Amino acid sequence: MIEVARVTLSPLQKVSRITIGQAMTSMQFYKAHQMDILIPQSKTNTAEYFKSGQKILASDRGGFIYSPIVGFYEDVAECDFSSMYPTIMLTRNISPETVLCSCQDSPHRVPGLGYNVCDKRLGLVPQALELVLTKRSAYKKLAKHGPDKARYSSIEKALKWILVTCFGYTGYRNARFGRIEAHESVTAWARKILLEAAHIAEEFNLEIIHGIVDSLWLKGSPLDETYEKFCEAVTAATDIEMQHKGIYKWVVFLPTKAFPTVGALTHYYGVFRNGKIKVRGLELRRHDTPLLIKKAQDEILGCLAKANNWVQFQKSLPKARTILRRYIDGVMQWDVDPTDLLITMRVSRRPEEYKNHSRQAIAAWQCKRLGMELQPGQMVQYLITNAKSKRPQERVLVAQLLDRTDRPYDRKAYRELLERMFENILLFMDSKRRKNPLVKNKRLTPIASPSLVKNMRYTLNKK
Repeated sequence: MIEVARVTLSPLQKVSRITIGQAMTSMQFYKAHQMDILIPQSKTNTAEYFKSGQKILASDRGGFIYSPIVGFYEDVAECDFSSMYPTIMLTRNISPETVLCSCQDSPHRVPGLGYNVCDKRLGLVPQALELVLTKRSAYKKLAKHGPDKARYSSIEKALKWILVTCFGYTGYRNARFGRIEAHESVTAWARKILLEAAHIAEEFNLEIIHGIVDSLWLKGSPLDETYEKFCEAVTAATDIEMQHKGIYKWVVFLPTKAFPTVGALTHYYGVFRNGKIKVRGLELRRHDTPLLIKKAQDEILGCLAKANNWVQFQKSLPKARTILRRYIDGVMQWDVDPTDLLITMRVSRRPEEYKNHSRQAIAAWQCKRLGMELQPGQMVQYLITNAKSKRPQERVLVAQLLDRTDRPYDRKAYRELLERMFENILLFMDSKRRKNPLVKNKRLTPIASPSLVKNMRYTLNKK
């Protein structure tokens, strides 16, 4: 918070009460004052230019994505661009007043869209971002090699949110300094840069397992040096730093629940060679997951992380199932602290505005009866007491009432949550074996096995 206050030139007390977007706007105000730019009195985003239907289809797009093929992979490297969108705004001079400015003959054009970009002055947004990008880069190095790594890491993450917000505000309708064409320009550059990185990967004989906006997962070499050279080549070609995050011993890309053969973009987990586990999209990363479920999943993933390859992963599943059984037994034998079973949800409206008896609606009503006025956006915690009850008030119990009643938790409901958590880890496998990984004398087969995946690879079209 102190670093955010320092960078955005806002009083510490004010930063503690405002959003990161408001703090970032304060930084832009200061830079506008330095540049003698008038600050709009009200929240006004520059009106969008008229576009044809074809132009909208070309411009109204996000970052580039390579959908993953569902399955288990070994020796996969992860390479990420560092602060991709903010760096694009700085190096390509993307700002509301520089995109489609009066410099009609400017040689600087947005790829795929043709928007002209000012070549006479550096825009307001790039100038405001320059200090934040420089400081974040320095703090990232200190977080790796400095004496107080935890402190520098937290500061670096705080600065990251300023950078993320600055990009989002270019397309925000209530932003003081915003313009949708500037937002479109950033994503257009991002698509071009990721394609350039993909073509360079081909030159290094690396195949893309997955790619999303500013990250690539690559396979083709067991050596860190290969990927470090690849990142250096991409950095030189795009003028945006790409970093080699490491090589996974193995990584699992999970499917969407609606389409089991379609890879989910942000649902995966894996283990780096140094033993570090990375998880995205599972219960462990969700804010609404009960603490007990998180503990169980963390222990199960820790068990699976000891495997070095696909064969060892299969052999570790019975032990993982034993861990699951231990947690289920604890729930069924009432040997669990109810506070470890609390589910945290965000209420989207006032209690009286809910039209159905969802769990958070019931919890919100219980809070209101206790004299607590929950506002939309606030969090509420509750315990599932009887999920199938015909009386809504008996289905959950708000956390504030735990010490006033001896109403027990719903053992069946929490058992189902534990089983679902385990099933989500193994979604990449066929459904029969996913439900019972202890079945003997059968080979556990993923939806996309390593041998099958090899034949399903595609190469990029350089056209």
